[in-house]
Amino acid sequence: MTALYTAAVAAMGDGRNGRIQSTDGHLDAQVRVPHDLGGPGGATTLSSSGGYAACFDSALKLLAKAHSICPYSNATRGNVEVSLAIA
Repeated sequence: MTALYTAAVAAMGDGRNGRIQSTDGHLDAQVRVPHDLGGPGGATTLSSSGGYAACFDSALKLLAKAHSICPYSNATRGNVEVSLAIA
């Protein structure tokens, strides 16, 4: 399989108390254990949540696009009730 995209991010410091930085310079952030989890708080690991949300949104759009061009979906559209779900 051919890679479509490659990204690299380095984590420096002491686990979740440190810094994350991408090789292209677009991501450069301090990370800290959230205060609610016993850490110092401040900069947290929200970048992971944001990345996951963006990826999940892309997957939903891909699912909808696949459904719109699928020959089986096209053949049954309007005749069979279809619901899309991610398991």
